[in-house]
Amino acid sequence: MTDKVEIAGSSPVWANNENKELENRVIKLSKQERKYLGYAITAANMSTCKTRHGAVLVKNGNVLAIGVNALKNDPHIVGPDKPNVLAPSVDVKDMMSVHAEESVIRANSEEADNAVVYIARLAADGEIALSKPCEACQRMLKKYGVKKAIWTIAE
Repeated sequence: MTDKVEIAGSSPVWANNENKELENRVIKLSKQERKYLGYAITAANMSTCKTRHGAVLVKNGNVLAIGVNALKNDPHIVGPDKPNVLAPSVDVKDMMSVHAEESVIRANSEEADNAVVYIARLAADGEIALSKPCEACQRMLKKYGVKKAIWTIAE
């Protein structure tokens, strides 16, 4: 499946204006980028949510974390020792799900500075779909210093 992924959306997380959301830019992926986006697609396939997302955090060619979106009531996701990095002012009990991007930041926030996050979405029919980070995830990625996001687009 990853051999089919030749292009993706991409943007520096910092964009031109710090209050502006990620710019949509279609890029042709390098072999290395296809590999990491393939990891995100594989992760998305493991999600138990209706809309399946996977994310991979990479820095200097090393995978720091792999995560998927998950329902909030998963005991491995929600708990007193699992801070809500996506929206710190919102009690995690009030959230419907944990996004894949938040999952990888929770797993390795200490090393996220200057990392690249690869994000993939699989539609209900298993086809690759648009997985541009939501505004809250964009803010979180910026806060933790992620320098670039690469996501799947609909084929």
